[in-house]
Amino acid sequence: MTERERLIQCILKFFPLINKKLFKDIKYKNSLHQMRLIGMVEHENGKPMKYFCERLMIPKSNLTKVANRLIEEGLIERKTDEKDRRIINLFITEKGKEALDKHKKVMKENIRIKLEKLDDEDIQKLISNFEEMEAILDKL
Repeated sequence: MTERERLIQCILKFFPLINKKLFKDIKYKNSLHQMRLIGMVEHENGKPMKYFCERLMIPKSNLTKVANRLIEEGLIERKTDEKDRRIINLFITEKGKEALDKHKKVMKENIRIKLEKLDDEDIQKLISNFEEMEAILDKL
């Protein structure tokens, strides 16, 4: 196995491990897809639905279901593009921003509780490793 293949294996193991260790116990009011979409709409407000389909790697029919649920709850809204009426753009609402902030607080608190099990040395190692990974990944 080459070093690159080993790295790919490590990456593929890492993300499920993070989810299992840090996020599995969190109870969400909305589904993970819904929260991911709200977060993306907040950062990319006004982009077309096609853009979010590509970013989330889900078919338009699935995104439409997720978006419709969020629209019904008043968390996002859809507007027809002024230049091309065939294009539907998504926007976050104030209620959506509040829900996202609440979600982030719950996640941060859950992570904080989990990290209390680690000693200062482990915390410092994680900080260093994450900062190093970020610097390396910025090169991609």
